[in-house]
Amino acid sequence: MGQAFETWTFDGNEGNRVIRFPSSNLDIVGGATTVGTYSGANLKTVAVPGDDPFNPEVGSIQLQLADAPVFAGQVTANGFDANGNKIVNVAAGTADTDAVNVSQLNAVNSVANAGWNVQTNGDAITNVTPGATVQFLDGQNIELTRDGTNITVATTPDLTADSLTINDGPVINNEGITMNAGDTLNMGGNKITNVAAGTNGTDAVNVEQVKQLESNMNNQIAGVKNDVRKLDDRLSGGVAAAMATATLPQAYLPGKSMFSVGGATWRGQSGVAVGLSTISDNGKWVLKGSANSSSRGDFGAAVGVGYQW
Repeated sequence: MGQAFETWTFDGNEGNRVIRFPSSNLDIVGGATTVGTYSGANLKTVAVPGDDPFNPEVGSIQLQLADAPVFAGQVTANGFDANGNKIVNVAAGTADTDAVNVSQLNAVNSVANAGWNVQTNGDAITNVTPGATVQFLDGQNIELTRDGTNITVATTPDLTADSLTINDGPVINNEGITMNAGDTLNMGGNKITNVAAGTNGTDAVNVEQVKQLESNMNNQIAGVKNDVRKLDDRLSGGVAAAMATATLPQAYLPGKSMFSVGGATWRGQSGVAVGLSTISDNGKWVLKGSANSSSRGDFGAAVGVGYQW
């Protein structure tokens, strides 16, 4: 029973004491005075005793908050000031306006610092770090140009290569152009220039060779024409000589002989002939001979014998 009537004692920061009996009320009110020393840095408890120090039912406990409380961080209308301290145990942000934690930031840094890799034709991979510059260079027969952020890859106007094969067709190399059976070469009406003189049976010939062949053929044709003309003249002379021979008269009485001369002309050529003929005394044998010459310088002779009965 004695413990049931024991009083409760409340002390404030300034040392004042307030006493209450069990089942009695204790008023805790906000203080209106400016305080200086605070429990919990920004809150001060003040025990205000009543007018009668022997009456425990009077007096109160006041909780006074500093006019400008100072916390480890500070929340104002403009945002939150952590005062240089960490904000810990922050969940990973998901919405656009959520805060992110260090784990998320490290993940972003890992991606940002990873850069990108460069590899050509299966060679060793080279990492390009953020901010580094990769330079593209012209290659053989490849020309690169840049216009702002655009890079154009093109072939050079004059190509240089050891060999070029076109769709399993012609092969172009330092030995020339090799074409397969059935391949065609269409020059589109343009010339093939600087062609060496062909030597083998299947080589192409150049215009100089054709001109030389034409000249040779013309000379040969002219020679043939000249030979034909000469032959024609000789034949005409021969005809004239034959005609002259045909005109030779002969002896016709037994035991008589005759010497004769004849001449003729044919197509501008001429011929002469001489003849000698004789008949036996009995008139049965006839012998004659002749010689002729043409204006072409050809000579001829003939002899004949006959028996009549």
